[in-house]
Amino acid sequence: MLQRTRFVSWLTALALVGCARAPEEASTDAERRSPGLSRIREIEDHRLIHDPELGQFLAGRSPTLAAAALVAVGRIGDTTYADRVIAALGSPQSEVRRAAGFAAGLLGGDAVIAAVVARLGAERDVTAVTELCMALGHSGGVDALSSLAPLLEDRRGHTVRAAAAQAIGLLGRAHADLVVDAATLGRLVELAGSHDERTAESAAFALASAPGAGSQFSQARILEVFRAAPHAAPREHLIKVLGRIGSRATVEALATAAARERMPTLRAKAVAGLGAVDVARAPELLGPVLAGLIAATRDPSSQVAVAAARALAAKGTGAPSAFAPLAARFDATASSWLRTEILPALVAIDAGAARSRVDASVTAAAVALREAAVVALGSYATDADVATLSRLASNPNLRVAAAAINTLSALPAERISAATKEAVRARIATRDVSLLFAVVTAAASFGWTDFLPQVIAIYPTWTTPTEMDGRIAVLSLVQELGTRADLAIVEQGLNDAEKSVVEAAAAAFQAITGIDVTDRVPLASRVTADTPSEREIDRALARTVRLRTVRGVIELRMHREAALTATSFVHLVEDGFYDGIEFHRVEPAFVIQGGDPTGTGFSGSDALIREEISSLEHHRGTVGIATAGKDTGSSQFFVNSASDLHLDRRFTVFADVIEGMDVVDRIEVGDEILSASAF
Repeated sequence: MLQRTRFVSWLTALALVGCARAPEEASTDAERRSPGLSRIREIEDHRLIHDPELGQFLAGRSPTLAAAALVAVGRIGDTTYADRVIAALGSPQSEVRRAAGFAAGLLGGDAVIAAVVARLGAERDVTAVTELCMALGHSGGVDALSSLAPLLEDRRGHTVRAAAAQAIGLLGRAHADLVVDAATLGRLVELAGSHDERTAESAAFALASAPGAGSQFSQARILEVFRAAPHAAPREHLIKVLGRIGSRATVEALATAAARERMPTLRAKAVAGLGAVDVARAPELLGPVLAGLIAATRDPSSQVAVAAARALAAKGTGAPSAFAPLAARFDATASSWLRTEILPALVAIDAGAARSRVDASVTAAAVALREAAVVALGSYATDADVATLSRLASNPNLRVAAAAINTLSALPAERISAATKEAVRARIATRDVSLLFAVVTAAASFGWTDFLPQVIAIYPTWTTPTEMDGRIAVLSLVQELGTRADLAIVEQGLNDAEKSVVEAAAAAFQAITGIDVTDRVPLASRVTADTPSEREIDRALARTVRLRTVRGVIELRMHREAALTATSFVHLVEDGFYDGIEFHRVEPAFVIQGGDPTGTGFSGSDALIREEISSLEHHRGTVGIATAGKDTGSSQFFVNSASDLHLDRRFTVFADVIEGMDVVDRIEVGDEILSASAF
C-alpha cells in the first residue's frame, strides 16, 4: 500500500535539484538541471560553507537559487550565514521564507530562534508557518510553547494546527522541564479526536510527549478519543498516554487493544503501554498488567510477542506468574528471535529456574540466541561460568566472542585470571569493530595499561571512512588509560578526515592534558568523491527497489528530497551489496533495520554519505538512513513501522515502502534479504 507524504514536504520541488514552491507545483526538468542548483548541491555535498559562490547564491536575485542555498546552509549546519537566514525570514518571496524557516530549525541558536518567534506572528504563508513551527520544535526552548500554543486555535485550516501540535511534542521530548498548561492539554485532546488524520496524529504525539505525571490528563476524555479514533497513527500515541495514566480503566483498554487490534503495530504499542504502567504506584494493577502481557506472549506476531517478553523482563522478579507461560513459549516457538528475547526475561524473573535453558542455549545454532545465553551467564557468574566465558572469548564466531568479553568486563577484577586476560589480548588484532570495542571495554574496566601499545599499533589498519569506529575505539582506550607519551596517536586522530574521529581525539587530548582542543573539530568530515551527476541522480530516482526477503517482497520508491542518499542506495543495490544481508535490528512498533554485512550494527559499505534532512516526516512506511552522528550514514537503512515523528529533522528520509508493509510487520532479527534489485 502506498504510504502518504504530508503536505509540509514542500522540499519535494527543491531538494537542491528543483525550486522551493507551492506543493501543488512541480519543478521542470530544466529547473532541476540548472547549473546553479547543481553547484549548490555540490557545495552542500562537500560541506563547503565558505565557498564564495554560496554567498552569491544567497544574495542573488533568483528566489529558486536563494532557497536552495538556504537549505544547503541548514543541512551543512554552520552559523556563518545565520544573519542571512534571519534576513531571509522576511523575504518578499514565500519560497525563500519557507527555506529560511527550514534552515533556521537546523541551525538553532538564540538569535535565529528569536527571529523565528518574531516572524511567526507576521507570517501569512501557511507552509512557511509550518516551517517556523518546526524550527521552534526542533531548536526552541521551553519558552517557545507560548508562541506555539495559540496556533492550536489557528483558523487557516488543519495544516498550521498540526504543525504547532507536532512542534509542542518535539519540545516535550527535548525539555523535561516543559510545563504544558491544562488549557493547552485540553486543546490537544480535542485535536487528537479530529477527523483530519494529520492533525489527530500530531496532537496525540504532543500529548504522549508532554512531560509530567499521567494525572495531568483527563482519563475519561482520553479514553473516549482513543476508542473513537478512526486512524492508526493517533491511536499509537494515545496508547502511550493510557499507559502513563495507569488506572484500572486504562489497563483494561490497553489489554483489550493488545488482544484485539488488527494491526500488529498497534498490538505491540498496547503491550508497551501495559509495560509502562507504574505498578509500584498502583500495586492492585499488577495482576491485570501481567495477565495482558502474558496473553501477548502467545500472539501470532513475533514482534508483538517480543514486545511482551521485553516488558516482562523489565518487571523481573515481580512477575513470577509469567515464568511458566514464557518458558512454554520458549520451548514451543520456532522463532530464534523470540527465543533470544524470552531468555533474558526468564533469567530476570527466576534465574535459577531459567538455568537449564541458558546452558542449552550457549551452544544453540542461532548466533543471537548464543549471544543472549552468554550474557545471561554473567547473572550467575560461578567459577564454571567464568571459565566458560573465558573460553568463549576465543570463539571463532566474533559476535559470541564479543558478548563473552563484554560480560567478563562487568565482573570484579579479582574474578579475571591471567589466562582470561591473555585470551582477551589475543583478540586485539581481529578485524571486527564490535570485538575491538569489547576488548577496549575490558582493558578500560580492569586498567590493563599494557594493552595500550598493541591497541595503538593497530590504529593505522583501520583506514576507510566506514572503519572510523575502529579508530574511535583505539582513541577511547587512549582517553581512559593514555599518558602524554601517547599523544602522537591522538594527534593523528586530530588530523583525521572524519569528524567523529577528531571528536574522539579531542576528548582523549583533553583527558590527558586538560587542554580543550575542540576548536580543531571540523564542521564536517572531508569528502573527496565527486558528487553524482544529474544523469546519475535522475536514473536512480526513476528506479523502484525490490527487496526479496525470506518473509516476502518489499518495494521502495525513492524520494527526490534526498537525491544523493537515494542515488547511493540504488548504486549499492545494483552492485549486489544487500544480497544475503540480514535485518540485524527489529524494534517492535518502531523500526526494522538492515544493511550491515556483519550483523553487529557497527559496519556498512566503503563510503559515508551526507545527511539530507528535509520536511519529509517519519511515518509508517518511510525509509531512512541510520547514522551514528551527523553525516555518518552509509549502507544501513531502517523502515519505520509506526508513526515516529520524534525522528523528524534528525534522520534522512529517502524512500517510501509502496508494497510489502505486511512483510515489514513480519520481519524478525536475522531474516535475510535474499536479493535486492532496481528496475
